[in-house]
Amino acid sequence: MIKVTTQGLEELKNVLEQIKCQGCGHEHGEEAAAAECSVEDMILRLIATEDGGLGLILDVPRDGDKIVAHENADLLLVGPELVEAVEGLVMDCAETPDGRSLTINPA
Repeated sequence: MIKVTTQGLEELKNVLEQIKCQGCGHEHGEEAAAAECSVEDMILRLIATEDGGLGLILDVPRDGDKIVAHENADLLLVGPELVEAVEGLVMDCAETPDGRSLTINPA
C-alpha cells in the first residue's frame, strides 16, 4: 500500500476541501465554508492514467477499497486493482514555482 507523508496528508486534505467547495460560492481555505459544502461523501481516489501514470479523481468508497485517513477524515481511496502496484511508493508534497504539488516517488 502507498505510504503518505504528513505533508502529503495535509495537501490531500487541502485539495479535497478545495474540490468540495468548487462552485459552492465559498472562499477556499475557510474551514467553516468547507464544512458547509454538499459533496461530503466524496473523497479522492488514486487511479491509473492512460499514459501509465497515477492521478486523482473525486469518487465514493467502493467494496475492497483501502482508505487513507488523517485527523478523523477519509482522504484517499486506493482500489484493490492498484494496492499491489503502489506498494513501495510514497506520496508527499513539494514546493514548486507554481505552488504546492503532490508527488509520488519510490520509497
